[in-house]
Amino acid sequence: MYDEEKEKENLNSIKDLDRKRLIRNGKQLLSTIYEVEGKELERGKSYLLKEKKPERGFSLSFKRMEEDGNGYVLSSINPADVKRKYDVREDSISFNWLTVVEGENNFDPSNLHIVGHDMINFLENGSGVIFVEGVEIILNHNSFDRFWGFLNHLVDVVSEEKGVLVLSLDPSTLSEQNLAQIERKLEPIQ
Repeated sequence: MYDEEKEKENLNSIKDLDRKRLIRNGKQLLSTIYEVEGKELERGKSYLLKEKKPERGFSLSFKRMEEDGNGYVLSSINPADVKRKYDVREDSISFNWLTVVEGENNFDPSNLHIVGHDMINFLENGSGVIFVEGVEIILNHNSFDRFWGFLNHLVDVVSEEKGVLVLSLDPSTLSEQNLAQIERKLEPIQ
C-alpha cells in the first residue's frame, strides 16, 4: 500500500544524496581552481601564460621572485611603472626594458643576442625566475624564426640551470602555427 511517510523518507534520502554529490563536486571544482591559481612554478621549467595584458604574469612571477629572493624581468613597460603598479620593492629583481631609448638595463628589441646573453648570465649566476612579456615588440623587430631560436636556447638554459621562465603573450599577436610551436615548447598556465 501507499505509505506517504516512507515516500517522504525516500525523497529526503535522495535529496541528501544529491546534496552530498553537489558538495563533493563543488569541493573538487574548488580544488581544481586552487591548483591552477596556486600553480607551483617548478625549477627547470618554462611556462606559457596566454593573456591580453601581462597582469597575471607579473603577479605570479613577482610572488615567486620574492620567495626566491631574485628575479629577472624583460618587459615592454617602463620599469618604474611596473614597480609602482605592482608595489615591488625587491632590490634583487633585475628590471629590463625593451625599448630603443638608451639607458641602463634598456635593450633594443632587435638585439636578441644581447638580451639572451644577459638572461643567460643571470641564470648562470644563481638561477631564478625570468619573466618575459612584450613578444609583439620583439616580433616587430625580428622574424619569428629568429625569436624562435632565441626562445629555444633560453628554454634549454633554463632547464640546465634549474631556473624558471614565464612567458606572457597575447595569442592574437601570432599566427596559429607560430602559437602552436610555442605551446608545444612551453608548459601552459591556465
